Amino acid sequence: MRSRDVRAGLAKVNPFWNAHEKTYERCKVCGFRRAVSGAAARPAETEPARARRPVSTALGWTAVVLMVVLIAVLTAVLAGMLLVVSVWLTVAVPLLVLLLVVGVAGYARRG
Repeated sequence: MRSRDVRAGLAKVNPFWNAHEKTYERCKVCGFRRAVSGAAARPAETEPARARRPVSTALGWTAVVLMVVLIAVLTAVLAGMLLVVSVWLTVAVPLLVLLLVVGVAGYARRG
């Protein structure tokens, strides 16, 4: 059995088998072969309702899950950093002001 026959048989079993293959057409004037793009490349669908529905692949869902996890982790990390910085500022700024006041008062008394 030739490979073209095998591909045609697999395309009948799985309609998405040859979705990645390009369709070519020849120019009527010069005979140049070029790839057909868009709706002209796709054969007419037998089920219009199915044609409108996107095909959900495992790779697509994996990408969505990874993006959600990444966003959640980054949000938690940034919230933690904000908490650490805010606590540090809450403690450090009054402490620095106190040390500055004590230093200025000590310098003034030294006189």
